[in-house]
Amino acid sequence: MKPHVHHNGALPATGPAFFEHCVEGQLPSSAPTPQVVLLEFGVNTDGEPAAFERLLRKLLGLEPPLALVVVNTHVWTLKGKHRVCWKGARRSTVSMDEPEQRASQTWEDRFNFGDEDAIARLCTHYNVPLVSMRSALLEEVKKGADPTLALRHFMVDCKHPSGQGHTYLAQLVLWRLLHGIGATTARSPSLASSSSATSSAGGASAGDGDSTTDAEDLTCEAASTRAAARMLPTPVYSDGWPRGASRCVNEAELPRNVIVVRRFEVPKPP
Repeated sequence: MKPHVHHNGALPATGPAFFEHCVEGQLPSSAPTPQVVLLEFGVNTDGEPAAFERLLRKLLGLEPPLALVVVNTHVWTLKGKHRVCWKGARRSTVSMDEPEQRASQTWEDRFNFGDEDAIARLCTHYNVPLVSMRSALLEEVKKGADPTLALRHFMVDCKHPSGQGHTYLAQLVLWRLLHGIGATTARSPSLASSSSATSSAGGASAGDGDSTTDAEDLTCEAASTRAAARMLPTPVYSDGWPRGASRCVNEAELPRNVIVVRRFEVPKPP
């Protein structure tokens, strides 16, 4: 068995408005071509869900077709505050252990423009698998019964998971990949159902929906054939259509491109 090749094309604190133009350059250019892409913008959509939709449509239109899984992290907010995020030195003063603090964590996406909810709606519209930290962990965090599911155990700050938090997300992605292409809203076992969340082989919820569908038994070849013949639906957002040709050029590619610079001079007053 050949080893898996991992490529990180992410950029810190960069929203989808950049990636909709430059996503090809962020994907690996050498063999092997990417087969699975994980797309995570739950806390960095920057109030521009249409840009995320344009990026999603571009990825769904790539040839050869690739498997796409959207991963939503979650913003955990402070008690009584709607737009306050704990970070940096303040982290040591926020235990997140008080029952009233846990109870203030809600399903509502209060902090980040509702981006998490907008992404979930787009995934439903395009039938793209979604794994959700909120759906997986919110209820168990609110219960406060499992110390491995306390916020400080798996979050560095309100937005950024720690290594343990990324392990939980990886378990959710793995569950989705192992449970078929058609089960876009199927429920997996809870992380808390194991005596140790870190040893659980499952995830919690693989999506933000409550319905359950049966996975189709498709081979990789059959799934690729279906993806190639797929017609994308009309965009959800009026400006969700692609915005014409664009190209990102940097580093070694710059000398191979003609760059035209026009100089404009302001006429001097008489």
